[in-house]
Amino acid sequence: MKKISILFFLASLFIIGIGCSEEKELTALVANGPYEITDITDITEPTPETCNPTPIDNQLVVKYARPFSEDRKAEIREAYDVQNFKKCECADPTLELWDFGYDGEGNAVNIEQKKALTEDDPDLEETERNFIMRTTGTASYYAGETPSSFTFSSTGALLSNNKGVSIAILDTGLQLDYVDGDNDSYLYNSAANDFGCGDVEEPEISGWDFVNQDNTPSDDNGHGTIVTGLIAKSLNKLELPYNVLPVKVFDAAGKGTYFDVLCGYQFAAKKPGMDIINMSFGWCSDAENGYQLLSRFISATEAAGKIVLVASSGNKGFDNDLLTHYPSSYPQGNLLSIASMNEPLTGLADFSNYGQQSVDFAAVGENIPFKFTNEPIQLVSGTSYAAAHISAYVAYLLTKGVPVANITSEIQNHAIPLSTLGSIQYGTYIPEQ
Repeated sequence: MKKISILFFLASLFIIGIGCSEEKELTALVANGPYEITDITDITEPTPETCNPTPIDNQLVVKYARPFSEDRKAEIREAYDVQNFKKCECADPTLELWDFGYDGEGNAVNIEQKKALTEDDPDLEETERNFIMRTTGTASYYAGETPSSFTFSSTGALLSNNKGVSIAILDTGLQLDYVDGDNDSYLYNSAANDFGCGDVEEPEISGWDFVNQDNTPSDDNGHGTIVTGLIAKSLNKLELPYNVLPVKVFDAAGKGTYFDVLCGYQFAAKKPGMDIINMSFGWCSDAENGYQLLSRFISATEAAGKIVLVASSGNKGFDNDLLTHYPSSYPQGNLLSIASMNEPLTGLADFSNYGQQSVDFAAVGENIPFKFTNEPIQLVSGTSYAAAHISAYVAYLLTKGVPVANITSEIQNHAIPLSTLGSIQYGTYIPEQ
């Protein structure tokens, strides 16, 4: 569905001063109609110095060469003097996060030296630095946690048996007191297939919280709920059967780690019957720091030929051909990179990233009305929400029998061309369904 090489552009990149910073969603709060923007996140010009993600200074993401026994893993960790570790057992038993701690004076170990030692170890397939990333959103538009009465086990939103298109949403989770449409059940029922996480006392119900390591991926930020709600609204309108799997990899502040995203991705990709994975988040990086473990996992998904990936292109208004934005700029053919249209649908929104080779399509993504239960209407903007609209459209195409391999060409056949969209690959957009 693309793609690019940025090496040719790298020299010009630093001359013209393009870069990026952690993404923030553009969110406008609306007190009462008519719609009036009362608060909107400022768009600041990115700089090259702030582009590459800042690694956590004492952590490595480790992939074992094979699924070793726990005793063998303990021996390997001891050999590297690992102080703490985090498993990804319910999604990928070969993945772990290693934390080397600090000395008595608060100094971190030489993490690059530790990483270099792992590169020739036959027991370790790959190691990468862990880092913090954000959703394309902030917590400014939502306050409060899921009421205790709303649990994933008691809600009527859980399907008795999965039906229709299955959509995994890697985000901040799902707020269960938000109700859209006719309140039909729509949550993917993990018990209908198998439990991927948890134990007998706390088995997986629908999705998983990789931030807090529990079976309740509740949304204490709001971003994931909006993404889910926009998908649900479109599919309810089209009267299509579907289910969503909430995968919480970002916290109340919209922050998450590369490791949790890797685990969440593997969890979603391995779910029986999964059709779409929506990834409304990202980070920018140069060609040598694309973080290849996630790319490899995406390649495995592509080879299986069963799942379409939809990723937001970013909200900094820069050219992803010059400075890559991940995961949207990964080159796999099953991944769609989505930009945002402006409100009058005359071109891209000012905040939207673009790229003639690295961004595929655009969709509605500016000043979209959205309402939580008992909350005022909000106008939300961002490529996160454009990606949600494309995920809903892909779901529609899949229910019509379009094969995964033909999704891009089918979208292009039905998308609306605009001369002003020459900065993205196909020069077209999908309107709201």
